Amino acid sequence: MMRKDRGAYQAFGLTIRSEIPLPELRSAEKKGVPDVTIRYGDLSREWADHSIPGSHFAGSSHFMIFRIKNAGIFRVEDGKTVIVSPFADADHGAIRLYLLGSCLGAILLQRRTLPLHGCTVAIDGRAYAFVGEMGAGKSTLAAEWIRLGHPLISDDVTAVSFLDNGTPVVTPSYPQQKLWQSTLQMFGERCSVYQPIYLRETKYYVPVLDGFQDRVLPLAGIFELDKTEKPEADLLAVRKLDQFRLLLHHTYRNFFIPSMGLAPWQFKQCARLAKSLTLYRLVRPAEGGFTAPKLASLVIEHIRSAEAAASDKTNNVFTI
Repeated sequence: MMRKDRGAYQAFGLTIRSEIPLPELRSAEKKGVPDVTIRYGDLSREWADHSIPGSHFAGSSHFMIFRIKNAGIFRVEDGKTVIVSPFADADHGAIRLYLLGSCLGAILLQRRTLPLHGCTVAIDGRAYAFVGEMGAGKSTLAAEWIRLGHPLISDDVTAVSFLDNGTPVVTPSYPQQKLWQSTLQMFGERCSVYQPIYLRETKYYVPVLDGFQDRVLPLAGIFELDKTEKPEADLLAVRKLDQFRLLLHHTYRNFFIPSMGLAPWQFKQCARLAKSLTLYRLVRPAEGGFTAPKLASLVIEHIRSAEAAASDKTNNVFTI
C-alpha cells in the first residue's frame, strides 16, 4: 500500500501540499508534484505595492492578494500557489478558515472551475446543489440529507466543470460541515465534541465520518434556498430570465472576478449552466422552526415526479 505523504491533502480533485496543517482535508497518497502548494512567505512589501485604499483585496489575471485582520496576508497565484504571511497575533483557526474558503475559491476560479456558494449532495447517483445567502439553511439541509442516507459532496463551495460532451459535473470537496449549535441540537448532537469556528462561537466544524461522496457526479439540479413570510415551505421554478442572474449572484467570491478579468468567462459558464438545467427556488418560513425535513421531502417529490415524467415520455415514443 502506498504510504501517505505528511502535509499532502486532497480537495476538489486537487492534490495540495501544505506547510500549514489542514486536518479538515483528507490525506493524499504521495504522487509526485502537487497541483497546489501552500507555503509561508513575507507579503508585507507586496501588499504595500498592490493594495487599494479602502479595500482588503487586490488582484490581476495572475494573482489575488488579500489582507485579513487577526490572520495575515494571503496571495493566490495562477491556480497553483498560495503564500501566507501571518501576523504576529494571528489566530491559526482564522488562517485555516481563509485557506479553505477564499484561497481555495480563488484557486478554483484561476483554474477555470466555477465555484457556487452552496452545498451539494448525491441523490440516486447524481449531484444536486443548494445555493443561497449566509443563514439560508444550506448546511442544515445538507445535514438532513446525510441523515436520510444521501451522501455529502460539498458543504460550502460547489465546484462545477463541464465534460467534453457538455455535461456539468461536480467534484467533491472534503468531508466536513459547518453547523450552528441550534442545528446540532435539532439532530441530537452535543456541541462540546466539536471545534468552534473562528469568530463564530455557536457554529462548529463537524467531520462527516460516514456519508461522504468522493466521486465526480453529473449535476442534475440547482435549488436556491430562501426565506419567505409565507407559513409553508414551497418549491418554485425560477424564471428562465432570472436563472442566469441567480448563478452570477451565487458564484463564490464573485467580488474577486472583476480584478481577475474573469467576467466574460463567468458569464459564459453561468449561461452554459443555465441552459443545461432548470433552476428552482426552495422557500421556507422565516419563522416556524425546523423545516429541513419538509424541504428535503419537496425536493425528493420533485425529483421522483421528473423521473416519472421522463419515463412516460420515453415509453410513449413508438415507431410506425
